[in-house]
Amino acid sequence: MYSADNMLSTPILGTTDDLNNIDLQDLKAFYASNIVANLTSVHVAGDVTQQQVKASLGALSKGLTVKDVTMPPAKAATPIDKAQLYFVDVLRAKQSFIRIGSRAMVANADDYYPLVAVNHNLGGSFSGQLFQILRLQKGYTYGAYSSVNRRNLGGVFTASSSVRSNVTLESLQTFREIMADYVAAFDANALKDTKSVLSRSSARAFETTNSLMGVLQNISSYQLPKDYVAKQQATLANLTLEQAQQTLANYINPDKMLYLVVGDAETQLERVKELGLGDPIVLDTSGNPVN
Repeated sequence: MYSADNMLSTPILGTTDDLNNIDLQDLKAFYASNIVANLTSVHVAGDVTQQQVKASLGALSKGLTVKDVTMPPAKAATPIDKAQLYFVDVLRAKQSFIRIGSRAMVANADDYYPLVAVNHNLGGSFSGQLFQILRLQKGYTYGAYSSVNRRNLGGVFTASSSVRSNVTLESLQTFREIMADYVAAFDANALKDTKSVLSRSSARAFETTNSLMGVLQNISSYQLPKDYVAKQQATLANLTLEQAQQTLANYINPDKMLYLVVGDAETQLERVKELGLGDPIVLDTSGNPVN
């Protein structure tokens, strides 16, 4: 999704080589250089006063110092201009894991929440078309969903499911058909239903302490305004059909997505070539191309 030379393509948990090469001194040096007061955020939600919180953080404020920390630069990944299929072989797998996606916007972009909104009836819940068709109508899977994640350097729109191995191709075809039809058929009634469902669910979404903590973390992590939740609701209420359709056109195009299948190559690799995306690129379990 980000290309091999981009640091965003490295898993947060690292690689096997990374872990094998890290020693105790590396950890101490990293802590001393990077765990600093000016890069630290503290979030508190609960039945406490600001005075109590400040008092409880006294020891922490003494233990952390202010230092200049230079973050490694990350470049933006190039957009995906055509679909490509990847396959990871898991011998005799009884299921195929499917993940389909494309690059999306940065975390605080104006069109983040419109994409969240228009995705809802596609795959944002069990009432979405992906779930309804792939599970309930066709019986290929126990569930199928889609979502957009929030990342400062650019998120990802993803649709995914685990399906029976013998319907891998059919599931991929169904994903493509559902997404293409969804974009083409999104009309005023679809927008009205989306607004109705999301406005009701959002009213209950920030009632728990845990959900309030999530709001605080979003504000500090993604440089969002303190009233971003209210602004999201206003965005939903004022979202026009033209804006919704443009958002779908910008981010949900099955002809400009990457398709990943993790499954049994012996029985499924030749079949998925019928998807029409050319020869799959076969990867090993570390994500490296297999010659």
